Amino acid sequence: MTSPPSASARSKRPPKPWVPVSRRCDSGTLRLLTLDGGAAAAIQARVIRQIELDRPGFLAEVDLLAGSSDGCLVSFFLATHLATYPDFDGMSLVEAEVQRRLVDRDNARVVDRCVAFVDQTAAALRPSLRDWAAFTLGLRPLKDGRGLHAVFREHFKELCLGDVHEKLVIGIAMDMCANRPRTFRNFGWEAARPELREQVLGEKLADVARYSSAVPILLPMIWSKGFPAELEPHLYADGSLVANNPTMTALTNAISYLAGEGEEGGVSLTPPTPPKHEHLGHVAVVSLGACEEPRLRGEGEVNQGWPGWLLGRRLNLASLALNGWLLPGNTEVHNQARHLLGDHHYFRVCPDVPIKAILAQLFFGSPQGVARLCQQAADAYVASEEYGRLLSWMDDQPWGRPRPPAAAR
Repeated sequence: MTSPPSASARSKRPPKPWVPVSRRCDSGTLRLLTLDGGAAAAIQARVIRQIELDRPGFLAEVDLLAGSSDGCLVSFFLATHLATYPDFDGMSLVEAEVQRRLVDRDNARVVDRCVAFVDQTAAALRPSLRDWAAFTLGLRPLKDGRGLHAVFREHFKELCLGDVHEKLVIGIAMDMCANRPRTFRNFGWEAARPELREQVLGEKLADVARYSSAVPILLPMIWSKGFPAELEPHLYADGSLVANNPTMTALTNAISYLAGEGEEGGVSLTPPTPPKHEHLGHVAVVSLGACEEPRLRGEGEVNQGWPGWLLGRRLNLASLALNGWLLPGNTEVHNQARHLLGDHHYFRVCPDVPIKAILAQLFFGSPQGVARLCQQAADAYVASEEYGRLLSWMDDQPWGRPRPPAAAR
């Protein structure tokens, strides 16, 4: 493991006149789009693309994007590229409709680019023979992360959290030094405090994307500067270790944001107090996840030693992490959010993910094979009855607009 950067190496960036983001909620509802981590990001991006085609305005009306692990990558890309509707006050109906269609057209193109971005990150994870040799000898993780970081720098450049103005955004990572989750965001009471603002809003998006997607064994964990500055640096690992489904993290942050609205541009200057229940009625959530049901069958006992856990075909450490950690955690968070918000304010999008086939293509196949599998999974979800229920749910909100007839487009 590499050592943390020294204090002298952690040079400070020139302070910028950042301010916490304040979203105008014309509908009276804060709309959240949350994205699980895991291998489903390429499927999620494709489902989002179809939703935007079928309900133009869906993305323009999103107020907060939250993601963990690979879901953080999609959230950050959308938050930095999406357009929002202008203030329609004073516009004629014709002018307002023209503006809406221009924004909807631009956002549809953004999602196309997001799909390409996610496919590019998958290609950067494909290991070479040298990677496999170093990994097999135990010299380092499977990938050194440089190719993935180059993709992040290409798309996010030098943008920081404080440079994201159109959307509220949250990324989640695991702080290995403090043994707790770390939530990165462009709003909140810390961002409103002048003495903390540069530390909070000065985090580079490319760096936070690395923190949140640093899957142990696959990618190296990342040392970062301290927060606040006088504290020791922090070591970050993949956000799925603590919150693979970020919905509850997003919900608590959204309610705290609503509770502090009206103070310093919509953000309270003090840590949030326990939220009041009435704020729950002003939040709507679309949560994008993934489903793969465990398929183990048997009876009696399983007396399996360490060789079986390391090399077993069906019951191994990888299946333990998937079936005993990620999937149950996702389900519990889903149940909590649904209980708090009710079906009218919460919808879970959960396409089936052929995880083993995707990983096989990722590590031993081709990026094109990964993209093909993800498109097939997205198409299967869009053709399902559940997708029709999603569109009906959005119409009841309302969130987005029904797709106009072909003749009107």
